Amino acid sequence: NEFSPSLANSITRLAISVQKYVKAIASSKHSFKASKQDVDRAFEFIEEKLKFLSTFDHVSVPKTLIKKKPTKQERQAMLKENFKGKEVTIDQIKDYLKNEIGFEYNDRNIVRDLDQIGNKVKVKTYQIIND
Repeated sequence: NEFSPSLANSITRLAISVQKYVKAIASSKHSFKASKQDVDRAFEFIEEKLKFLSTFDHVSVPKTLIKKKPTKQERQAMLKENFKGKEVTIDQIKDYLKNEIGFEYNDRNIVRDLDQIGNKVKVKTYQIIND
């Protein structure tokens, strides 16, 4: 009998696994409250499980679940490389990040990035600095 997991069942099982990993990681640090770092670490473990599941022909695992979210520095470097010297809006950056790397960011995170790599020229518009 060949193993044939349904995607819905797999996602439920992954969610339970994440919850267990987060709890175990927080407990290992003698804490009852999980930190953001604990959740990030749990997803590093889950990433291996996702890679394994994606080896089955009949199971489609979204790329965003396997892809690792870039750090702030990596994201800013990517934005500088692609938009240096250009005027961009927050919405353009939002669309670029969603389409290019598959992750959505809120306006606040994008503004923080743009404040560090560009100059505000008008409301919601920035000029990316040429380094």
